[in-house]
Amino acid sequence: MKGADDKWTTLSVQGQEIIFDAEGACWLWGLTDDVMSDKRSLCAVYGKFVVDKEAEASFGKPCCWRWVMSSPDHKVSANLNEQLSNGFFGPDLNTLEAFIKHLAGGNVVNPKIECHSAAMKFDKSATGDIIGSRLEVAPKQSCAFVIQPVPPNFNEGQANAGSKLFVGAKKDEWNMISGAHQAGWLCIHDTIVFEKSKSAQGICPLKPGIYLSKPVPVFKDALRRLT
Repeated sequence: MKGADDKWTTLSVQGQEIIFDAEGACWLWGLTDDVMSDKRSLCAVYGKFVVDKEAEASFGKPCCWRWVMSSPDHKVSANLNEQLSNGFFGPDLNTLEAFIKHLAGGNVVNPKIECHSAAMKFDKSATGDIIGSRLEVAPKQSCAFVIQPVPPNFNEGQANAGSKLFVGAKKDEWNMISGAHQAGWLCIHDTIVFEKSKSAQGICPLKPGIYLSKPVPVFKDALRRLT
């Protein structure tokens, strides 16, 4: 929620409080002694996806996060819009390959990935038995998410509050290639969803999320600056 002057934003995340101040700095206030996970999103950012020439024109600029997946180990938070026969896939950070294999376990094989080419390749023995598999993925269309300020009529909340980290000069504190913040506590990761409907079926991008870059010990009534 927002503070009384509408310039501070406080979120409840993993049983602790994440606070964004008026200058775009991020703080962690401990409500209990614990260790915060780096596998769960703190919040997402507001903005828009752009493709092709509009995406290429934004590459290299502050607040431009390129959607490029070129490794099976690419870290993502993946969602399903409906349960498959083998259940839901958890929202914690995992690899793209793990998500693809989960889909295969639910009888969704080699799904289309927006702006990418991808296929699961199988290794066979001399007798033709499958002995292993690997995901091959590469970008085929330029795509980026441009992070923008949250409009006044939008609720910041966990869905948009991350945009406060890119206010003014704060945007220059981020490495938009690696997704790491210069202070070393925060980073950006992709979020994807498997869509299945009459009009479309495949993996699409959602707004990227802000994560801790490593597990962080938290102590009750202690304040830690993250940016």
